[in-house]
Order: sequence, then structure tokens, then C-alpha cells
Amino acid sequence: MKALTTFWNYAVLLLVFSLGAAGGVHAEDGRRILVLHSYHRGFNWTEGIQEGTASVVADAPEPVPELFVEYMDTKRFAPETVFPTLAAGYKAKYADRLPGVVVTTDDNALNFILKYGREVFPDVPVVFCGVNNFKKSRIQGYPNITGVVEDYDLEGTLDIALSLHPETKHVAVVTDASESGVRNKERFLETAALREDKVDFIKLFGMSSRELGRALKALPPDTVVLNFGLFRDKEGRVFTIPQGAAFVQQHTDSPIYSFWDFYLGEGVIGGRLVSGVMQGRAAGKLALAVLEGASASELPVVVESPNQFMFDYAAMTRAGLGPDDVPEGSVVVNVPNSFYRRYKTPLIAAAVVFLCLSVLVVVMAVNTLQRRRAQAELSRLLAEWRAVFDNSQVGILVLRGGRNIHQVNQRFADIYGYDSPEEMRRLKVRDLHVSEEAFVDFGREHYDQLLTGRRIHVEREMRRRDGSCFWALVSGKAVDKSDLEKGVVWVVDDITDRKNAETAMAEMNRTLESQVRERTRALARRSAEVQTAYSRLLDVDRLKSTLISTVSHDLRTPLTSILGFAKIIRRDFRRRILPALEASGEDVGRRAAHIEENLDIIVSEGERLTRMINDLLDLSKIESGRMEWRDKDVSIEEIVNEAVRAVGGEFMAKPEVVLRSEIAPDLPALTMDPDRML
Repeated sequence: MKALTTFWNYAVLLLVFSLGAAGGVHAEDGRRILVLHSYHRGFNWTEGIQEGTASVVADAPEPVPELFVEYMDTKRFAPETVFPTLAAGYKAKYADRLPGVVVTTDDNALNFILKYGREVFPDVPVVFCGVNNFKKSRIQGYPNITGVVEDYDLEGTLDIALSLHPETKHVAVVTDASESGVRNKERFLETAALREDKVDFIKLFGMSSRELGRALKALPPDTVVLNFGLFRDKEGRVFTIPQGAAFVQQHTDSPIYSFWDFYLGEGVIGGRLVSGVMQGRAAGKLALAVLEGASASELPVVVESPNQFMFDYAAMTRAGLGPDDVPEGSVVVNVPNSFYRRYKTPLIAAAVVFLCLSVLVVVMAVNTLQRRRAQAELSRLLAEWRAVFDNSQVGILVLRGGRNIHQVNQRFADIYGYDSPEEMRRLKVRDLHVSEEAFVDFGREHYDQLLTGRRIHVEREMRRRDGSCFWALVSGKAVDKSDLEKGVVWVVDDITDRKNAETAMAEMNRTLESQVRERTRALARRSAEVQTAYSRLLDVDRLKSTLISTVSHDLRTPLTSILGFAKIIRRDFRRRILPALEASGEDVGRRAAHIEENLDIIVSEGERLTRMINDLLDLSKIESGRMEWRDKDVSIEEIVNEAVRAVGGEFMAKPEVVLRSEIAPDLPALTMDPDRML
């Protein structure tokens, strides 16, 4: 898969370049990228960087930059030997075609640029990648340079190894006697100091190949191996990457992890690896930014190495691991090209098509069933609607295609005096109005309102078949307010009787209003007369009050004199005369007693008359109804006897008339004011 991807990228680039050459199209001056690889062609680390850089260039906007590649082969030949020759060759080769940017891979290529770059590629920006143990001081003094640091993830790889093999108790660490091996050992020791309480580290540092082989064979079964690489042992024996990886794998059955993606396929399970592809992509993006006008010195160095979890399927299988065990998003290489994987896309496409067809068949079946049910329901509703339409008690008119009669019901025909709806379909709507002007006015007044979706509700005079006019209540609404051509439904009801009744009612109201006005005028006259009479009564009442006050006052003076003299006579009569008369004889005594009794009556009635005159003088009490009553329980016998005594004098003047009273002894008492009774 990896080789296929690389081939595809190269094929794309070749196609782009060949099309440019065939059409006479070349990259603009300055849109050239020169990639200087430290190592030889075919070295998988170099090819990974090349693949990543090429993929970014292939996706660049037009015009696509022109890509040049140089392999310095410094892994097999000492840099100090080949650098002068390479410098002279590059200077001659690119004298007339300077690149817009130079991309270096690994440390040797960067060292070459730092030493010969100003001479060979004057003023050309530089982007480096794959550089180990980077420090800013390394590029200090070189103008217009940036890049991507290569830094393996020791902690990340160790953690994933312990996570995938939780039973691990020992970690064997392999480093060689090369310069890079010594640096790796020193860095590992710094990390190991923080992990020694969790796992036992077996340090296989700088051994000869024989010593390393024996040590690997003697590893405990619960051990994981971290392979930093075997390039040169302490006896000077040199190994290629595949040879060093194969040597470690042949001498141990323990799972092996490493830190660079070029070990995948060499017996290493994987880890959080430095990826040549990722390094190449990061460097390619920086190179494109420089070609677009950015200054390399202003682009920050990518100090966090773009590492990635990567694993080898074959090595995972030997260790009892599967793709589901590794972190999500990990890259798994060398996966067997099974039938499913080979035809995964067509199989998925076929499955999706089959599923879609199945769903479509089900949907169509359901749709057909629903359509049949809907058709049956629609037929039922249409039948019901037709029954309602034909038997409606109001006339229904459907217009379509403008104001053309499309359908009417029987009631509509009856209202207009036609025999059947079919007869009316041959008519024009104007034939239903009382005149041509009425027809035009109706459309002008109401059809614009139908376009707003409003419901029309008006009373209108219409014309029957025989030419007679009648009043109709007309209601209408558009089927679709955006297009009146689709139809307007009108409902018509004959309201002639109601209008006649309203006319009669209006006439009756006018008659009643006239009668009410006449009656109101009569009542006004009577009210004036009553008001005049009331004024007169007030005058009479004032005269009455004045008269009563005057008469009562005038009566009170003589009555007071009469009552006073009556009391004096009664007193003197009792003291001086009555005793002498009683001594004169029985008859004289009887008459004297009668005189005394009459005097008592005169005094009593005089006092009563005085109280009545006092009450009469209090006009405010009489007029307000607050007359004071002096009620008390009075014997009926006492009332009668008092009345007899009051009129006794009258009967004495008429001896021929005898007054006799007979009163039952058990009569109940009466509650009353005695002064107003007698």
C-alpha cells in the first residue's frame, strides 16, 4: 500500500511535468523546489520524506512548482569526501536555474547547506527536515532558513508498548556504538530514571554483535524490546537498517518497538514513530509558503516533531495484537490484501446500492399501498363531497379559467330559476348579474381581495332566469390566492325574504319612531302642565303653612286663657264652693259633683288641645313624616269612658236623650296615642 501510494504520487508529478513540457508550459522563474536527500535513492526513510513532499507539491495551486531531487548518498560515503564534489556539481548544474527554495533532509544535507549554501545557492531560502538534536544556534548566522525538527518520541513509544503488553516487567533497550547510538543512550537514561520504579530496564548498550545476540536470547519471557538501531557494533561491524533490525528479531521472541517508520516491515511492531512522510509534508508546506512570498526566516521552526502512531500488521499478529488494539487514528501497514480489502470499495458500493434498492422497493411498496388507500379514501371523500355538494341548502358556484362557470349544484340552479346545473354551465357569469355594469363593478370591487387570500362576504342584488331581481348573500374564496385561474368557489343564498322583512321592519321602525316622537311631545306638554301644577301646589303649601302657623298662634293665646281660668275655677270650686254645696243637700251635692267633673273635662280637653296645637305648629315634623307619637297601652274601657265624659255635657242639655255605655270587662288593651284617638 505504501509503495502504491508512492508510485501514484510520482505518477501524478510525472504527468504534470510531462503535460507542462508537451504544451510548452514551464514553472515560473522561482517556482522551483530542490530537495537534497542526505542518503541514497531507495532508502525507505528518504523515500518517505520524498513521498510526503511530493504529495504537498502535487496539491499546490497553479502553476504547479517544478520539483528537482538530488541524492547525496552520505550514508555510504563520508560527507567530507563527497561534499566538495557535490558542491561543484550543483553549482554548475543550477547556475542558470536557481531553485526558489531548497529542502534538505536529515543532518548531512543541512550541514552541506550551512557550509556550501551561500556559494552554491546564493540568496535561496532553505527549509530543513529530519534534523536530530536541533538547537537554534546551529542555524544562527545563516539567512532565510526554517524547517522541521526530527525528534523521536521515547515516552510515547514506551507508554504504548506497556499499554499493549500490560504483563511486561522488563524493558530491554538496544543501542549501538555509533555516535547517534551514544546520544540515544544518554537520552534514554534520563527517561529511565523516571520509570525505574514501574519497570525493570535491561540496558544492552554498545555491545558487540555476539554479546548482543547472547543477551537477547537470555531475555525473560515478560520483556519488551526498544530498538534504537544497530548500525555499528563496538568491534566496528557495520549493519544496514534491514540487517540491524533482522539481527535483533532473529535473537529474541519478545515484541520489538522502535522510533522510526523505516523499521516497519523489519520485524518491529511499531510505536509513536518519526514519520518520513509526515516530515516531508511539513517541510513541503513550509516550502510552498516560501514560494508564495513568505520569508523563511520569519516562519517559525516546527520544533514539535510530527510523529504518528504506526504499526506493522504482520508483527502485531505474531504478538497476538490486532488493529482494534491500537489507538484510534493509527496507521497500520502491510495489512493482508484480502478479498474484502481488495474489493472493499466495490463491495461497499454494491451493498449500499442493494440496500438503497431494497429500501426503494419497500418505499415503493408502502407508497403503492398508501396510494391505493389514499385513492380509496379520496373516492370516498369525493362521493361524500358530491353528496354534500348536490344536497347543500345553499347554492354553490365554482368558477375556473377566469370568470367562467365550471360547476354549480342544484340549489344554485333553483335560486336562479333554472331547471338543472347542466343548463347553467352554458351561461356566462354576467348573465347572473342585474346588468353589465353590476358585473364589471363586482369584479373590480372584490377580485383584488381574492388575491390576498381574504374571504368575500357581501349582499348583492342578482337576476333570475325570468328577469326578476332578488337579493343574495354571496360568499367566496380563491382555491389558490396566487393564481385565480385555478378557481374561485362562491356560495349564494337567497335572502329576498329577509331583505323584505328588513324593509318592513325599517318602515315599522320609522312609524314607531314617529309615534314615539309624537308621544314624547305630548309627554313634554303634560310634564310642563304638571310642573305648573306643582308650582301652584308649592304656593298653596306655603299659604297653608302660613295659615296654620297664624291660626295656631292665634288659637293658642285664648286657649291658654281658657285653660288657665278653667283651672282657677276648678281650684276655687273645690276649695270654697263644693264643701258648702255638699252640706246643703243630696241633690245640690250631686249637681256640684257634676260641675266638678265638667271642670275636669274642660281642663283635660284644654290640655289635649294645647298639645295638638303644639304639634300643628311643628310643620317640619309633619312634612318630614317624623311626627312624634306618644304611644302607650290604653284600656278600651278607659277610652270609651273618656269619650262618654267628653260628650256628657251635650246629653245633659237634652234630658230626653240618654247615653248608656256597656263594655265587656275582658277586652285587651290597645297600644296607641290617646291624644290622637279622642
